[in-house]
Amino acid sequence: MSGRPRRRLVLLLALAAGACGRGADVDRIPPDRLPAVAAAFHRGVGLMEQYRPAEAAAAFTEVVRLAPDWTPGRIDLGLALLNQDEPDSLSRAEEEFRTVLAADPDQPYALYPLGLICAHLGRREEARFLFERVLEVDPQDADSHYRLGILLQDEDPAAARRHYEQALELAPHHESACYRLAGLLRRQGEPERAGALLDRFRELQQAGAGVAAGLKYGEMGRYAAVLRRLPTPAAAETEPGAEQEPRLALSYRDEAAAAGLAAGPLADSPPPAVAVADVDGDLDLDLFLAGSGPTVGLFLAEGAGAWTPAAASPDSTGVLAARFADADGDGDPDLFLACAGRDRFYRNDGRGGFADATADSGLAGPEAASVAAVWADADHDGDLDLAVARRGAAPSLWRNDRDGGFTDTAAEAGLAGEAAALLFADLDQDRDLDLLLLRPEPPNGILLNDRAGRYHDGAASFPEAAAAPAGRG
Repeated sequence: MSGRPRRRLVLLLALAAGACGRGADVDRIPPDRLPAVAAAFHRGVGLMEQYRPAEAAAAFTEVVRLAPDWTPGRIDLGLALLNQDEPDSLSRAEEEFRTVLAADPDQPYALYPLGLICAHLGRREEARFLFERVLEVDPQDADSHYRLGILLQDEDPAAARRHYEQALELAPHHESACYRLAGLLRRQGEPERAGALLDRFRELQQAGAGVAAGLKYGEMGRYAAVLRRLPTPAAAETEPGAEQEPRLALSYRDEAAAAGLAAGPLADSPPPAVAVADVDGDLDLDLFLAGSGPTVGLFLAEGAGAWTPAAASPDSTGVLAARFADADGDGDPDLFLACAGRDRFYRNDGRGGFADATADSGLAGPEAASVAAVWADADHDGDLDLAVARRGAAPSLWRNDRDGGFTDTAAEAGLAGEAAALLFADLDQDRDLDLLLLRPEPPNGILLNDRAGRYHDGAASFPEAAAAPAGRG
């Protein structure tokens, strides 16, 4: 196991939020050109996300003109050119990636796409060398293993098999590796395992949860996706004796009474539950409050920092956590309440009115203390699922069935044991949401997402996160 997945959890979460990667030294951008570079860079990124590579290439060309020594701009220009259909675009892309590698020979965002170009042009040995170089830099890159499997499949089936298997170990949702390995195993006389892999391939395809490796943008691998963030410039050093800029002094005052929210203390044990969303579609943020004080229930924003109690409110009794989300995909936020006892779920009618849909949704759960809840598309099928942590009881992972109901898949997903808090994040950087269960006492649960409702234990890959002290939702 390489050192990459053993970073501190804070860094992992930063990477999950979309770090810029290697070569992102913004100090290589001339300071007077930084605003223009940022504007062109973000325009190019947006155009690539809209699958408009020719226009993106024009934007990134401007970035390179303004900041020729800034690596991310040149990488993104190469990727935009790679995705064009122009006759000379591949040669221009190759030139950009070779320029990057001349300055940084270990840059995977240049090695990998250059490998794709060489493979496409039939330069197989060079492509093989480049993908092997990526794995020297990042042994955890499933896509490089997959590409090597393709290159070696005819001349060295045993080596190809090893690469396909490694790709699936690193990314069990890699449907293309499932399909390729199934075909290889069938030819090698292993029909049972080949059949199991084909079943997994179909499962991933039907769920829309697999990763397909192709030659169009979004399917080529993580190192063939544009870098998306312009990093913050390093703070300038202050020379000795130089006068320092005064820091902005921040102060706060309690405005709860003026806002119509001060009818008693909210801070008590258990802590208050607070959820914020525009429930009535008037572009103001409304509040749901639950806790020990009498100021509880749904409060509608009136503008100018004031809220008034809603005419009818979801029941706030026994609520330990509250989470708004558009669970049914109708464009307005619904409300889940994690409770001491059975949980409750309310559907929004689009005008800020809520109807109790607990029974219809099946989200009541067991008689237990539900202390935390998180909405996320856990199975990557385009709708929101729900994870709930409990004291003294197992968690739930509610799969959205798209018919108004939910099914608890915690047991088949491998979720077990009480938890004080939980978090979805792409811990292993394979473009899906993994799950961190913070226990009252370590070890915490680290479940790495294999897609289509499957997870595997990732504690060995993230020992510091597994041993982190107890948290609270």
